[in-house]
Amino acid sequence: MWNSIKASFSNDEDLSSRRREYFKDHVKINHLKRVIVHYGPNGQSLGSVTVIFHKAEDAGQATAALEGIKIDKKPLRVEMLVSAAKVPVQAQPSLADRRAS
Repeated sequence: MWNSIKASFSNDEDLSSRRREYFKDHVKINHLKRVIVHYGPNGQSLGSVTVIFHKAEDAGQATAALEGIKIDKKPLRVEMLVSAAKVPVQAQPSLADRRAS
């Protein structure tokens, strides 16, 4: 998810196409699954975008490449969200083990 994006784009399509071009030219990722612009109740952009990738590796590459770059003199904040199904489960200590320590 990108935050701090200027809300002056004319429409969702304009912002989506610009994001796709940026990924292709600067981050070297050609295949984005989806670009979603977030809007408030008044119809104005909230300044954030969600980008969905085909490959997790592409998301990691984009996160590393974009974190902290400046757009309109503000640092870009990038969050990488993953499916809970992809996160390894860590074994929790039993109650008896926790009491013993």
